[in-house]
Amino acid sequence: MPRELKLERIEIRPVCRTVKDWFPTRESAEAVIPAILAHIKATGRTYDCFCHTHTPPPEGAVPVYIGEFSLPDRFLKAKRFSPCPCCWPEVGKFGHGRIAWFRDERVIRLIGEDCFQSLNPEAHRQARSIYEAERERRRTTEFLLSNAGNVPRVLNVIREAVPVAKAIELFHDLLHDRFKTVALSLRPWIGSNGELSVWLQEEDFRRETSDQMYTKEVSAMRPFAILQGFEMVTRAKLHFSNVLERCTEQLMEYDYGPGWRIKIAAFDDEQRAEAADTLSKAVKAARDILAKMREVRRFTEPIAINTLRNWGSHRGCPIPFNYSHNGSTITFGPSDYKMVGVPLSSDLQLHIGEIEFWTPMEHKRR
Repeated sequence: MPRELKLERIEIRPVCRTVKDWFPTRESAEAVIPAILAHIKATGRTYDCFCHTHTPPPEGAVPVYIGEFSLPDRFLKAKRFSPCPCCWPEVGKFGHGRIAWFRDERVIRLIGEDCFQSLNPEAHRQARSIYEAERERRRTTEFLLSNAGNVPRVLNVIREAVPVAKAIELFHDLLHDRFKTVALSLRPWIGSNGELSVWLQEEDFRRETSDQMYTKEVSAMRPFAILQGFEMVTRAKLHFSNVLERCTEQLMEYDYGPGWRIKIAAFDDEQRAEAADTLSKAVKAARDILAKMREVRRFTEPIAINTLRNWGSHRGCPIPFNYSHNGSTITFGPSDYKMVGVPLSSDLQLHIGEIEFWTPMEHKRR
C-alpha cells in the first residue's frame, strides 16, 4: 500500500499576516524587488519577507505581476515549498512564484505562479499577458541599447574576415582537387574528432581447452594523434564567405550610425522584436563562422602537416604517404618522386577578428 501523503503545516507568525499597505504606486513596489529576491535566495521563505502580506486577496482584487522568482535549488530538491496566501496559506505548495502588486490594497503578495487563477482566471490571464509583454519589451530594449551602437564594429570584423574566408575556401577546393590527382582519400581514416589511428601488433591472452593460457599476436587499430583543422579534409564544401556576406546584408539594415538611439527609440514593439531577432541571429551566425574559420585554418599550419607526416610515415599507417610544409606550399604524395602541392596564399594568414564586445540576447524565462 502506498504511504498516504502527509501535508506538513507551516507556522505563520502573526506579523506575516499584517497588512503592509506601503506601496501606493507600482514604482514603490518595484523598488523593493531586489530586497525580495535577496531574502528568498538567503532563506528560501516567502511568507516572512518583510514586505509580503500573507493574507488572501479580497474578492474582486486584480493583481499586477511585477516580477518572478524561484526558491533556491536546495529547497526545490528537498521539496520544501512555499505556502500561497491565495490558496494554501499554511502548507508548502509552490517553488516558482510571482511578485504581485495589488493596487487597491497597496500591498505586495508573493504567490505561486498560477495560484491566482483559482480566484479569478480572467484577471490572472490578463495580468500574466501584460507581464510577459512588458518583460519581452524590456528584454529586446536592453539588448538593442547594449548592442545597436556596436553594429559598425561588427561589420568591420566581418568585412575583414571575408578575404580570409575566400582564401580558406579556395585552398580547400585546391586541396581536394590535388587529393584526386594522387588518389589520396583521407576522410575515411579521420575520426569524428580528428583522430588518426594506426595498426599496432599486440599480444592477446587466450585460453586453451585445457585452461592453459597462451599469447597470440594480433593487429589492432589504435589512436595515434589528433589532426588540427581536420574539417578541411572531412568537409566536402565550405561556405564561410556566403554566410558572412549574408550576415553583412542583414546587419547593414540596422547600421544607423551616430543616430542609432533615436532610431531605436522610435521603434514600436513589433519593430523592436524584429530588430533584436535579426541582429541576434546574424551576429551569432557570424561568430560561429569566425570560430569555425579559425579552427579549419589550423590545417594549413606546420603542426598539422607535421602530424600527418609522422602518421603517414608510421609503419602501421593504413595509407602511407609523404607530407611536407615549407611555409608557402603544402605538398603530399605517395613518394618523394610523386608529390603535388597546394600554395598558401597571403590572405590565408590575415587576422580573423572576434566579436567579444557584443552582449547576447537574454534567454526567455519559463
